[in-house]
Amino acid sequence: MIDEWASWDKSLSEEQRNAVFNDGKMADLKALGAIHWWRMGENVEAGGKIKDEIGDAHLWAGSNPTSGNTNMAGFQETPGWGC
Repeated sequence: MIDEWASWDKSLSEEQRNAVFNDGKMADLKALGAIHWWRMGENVEAGGKIKDEIGDAHLWAGSNPTSGNTNMAGFQETPGWGC
């Protein structure tokens, strides 16, 4: 089970990687330079929309009526953004 998912457009230093894990406490991934961050349960909106906390690459669990595209994880992607 995935609880948090984030992506960066750069490599992280050892110090930054350690800060992400933060001894088991949630770090502010935006402050650590993440370009997307899905909290996978904390910000799910009506219809199963999983909000991207940083960008606008929102995902949907199940059916997204605005997109016919489904990625490999079973989520449907925001139109104009690929997984």
